Amino acid sequence: MSTLLKFIFGLLLAVATHQTLTPKAIDAFDSPPDKLVHFLCWAVLSAALYLAFHQAGRYRTLLMALFGYSVILEIGQHWVPGRHFSGEDMIANGIGCLFMYAIVKLIEWRWPAVKAKET
Repeated sequence: MSTLLKFIFGLLLAVATHQTLTPKAIDAFDSPPDKLVHFLCWAVLSAALYLAFHQAGRYRTLLMALFGYSVILEIGQHWVPGRHFSGEDMIANGIGCLFMYAIVKLIEWRWPAVKAKET
């Protein structure tokens, strides 16, 4: 199960990377609010990270690395046609990561059996 969850996390991360660094075409349809998409993307990635790697006991460290990766991707958009670097997007990414971290800690606090499965 752990291998499958790690594969799913890697797949989600690859999709997020591809979507972030692919040149943007002209929007023909109304798209959802950009900051909401950033928030949801990195919140989902943070949840997948927890499910895949929480037994390692390094969720906080890995989450900081995941946020650092989101910053690198955002900076990389500077060189992608149709994309641009945005500090607001980085903040939305960080809020998504922090939101999921808070949810995880709330669940572990409320249901200690979840945390006990780590060992």
